[in-house]
Amino acid sequence: MITLPDKYLISLDLETGGIEVGKHVPLSIGAIAVYPERKFSRIKKCFSVDRLKKIEHFYVQLEWDDLVVTPEAMKINGLNLAHPPGPHKSVLEHSLPAEEALASFRTWLDAQCVTKVKVLGMNVGSFDLPMLKSIWGDHPWPFDYRSVDLNTLFHTLSVLQNKSFGAIKKEISDIAWENIADSDQYKHHALIDALFNIFAWKECLRRLEDGYEEYC
Repeated sequence: MITLPDKYLISLDLETGGIEVGKHVPLSIGAIAVYPERKFSRIKKCFSVDRLKKIEHFYVQLEWDDLVVTPEAMKINGLNLAHPPGPHKSVLEHSLPAEEALASFRTWLDAQCVTKVKVLGMNVGSFDLPMLKSIWGDHPWPFDYRSVDLNTLFHTLSVLQNKSFGAIKKEISDIAWENIADSDQYKHHALIDALFNIFAWKECLRRLEDGYEEYC
């Protein structure tokens, strides 16, 4: 029987100015606390953006004085760096100077009362965490060396179900997006992608559980 962890994960997503750690930096951070199964079940189908206010979440856009970005990255993330949304906007529109934004994220993590947080995401161990660590500074690193990488789960399922990686990823992604109301409006937003991670992970667990006896 596959169950969720005793202590919750943090579903994390970053939007960045490019893909080179040390050259490019995070431009936004989206994170959602994923609770044990008894609380995780509260996240229902068609989870709307407004209801994000009812769960433990964090979002901020980082305002940098100097940075390098690529046109490709900016086309994907759709962030307005010239006129950021400021500190008093909606749950999806919130920006602070970079150091203040990081301090705010650290405070949010501290409030979760979890040390060595395990992180869930897409390429989270190979991209998001190294990118975040590059700007973390001298503050204690709060994240565990272990993470839950969705692409690894997609690959595992592609082997078990004898389907291509691309087919599995599309199937699970379609199911995850169906659970998010108005998802087309917010694709590639860090907080919405963090929510997407949770639904994709839930579907991966369901498929692994259903096929456990057959494949293991």
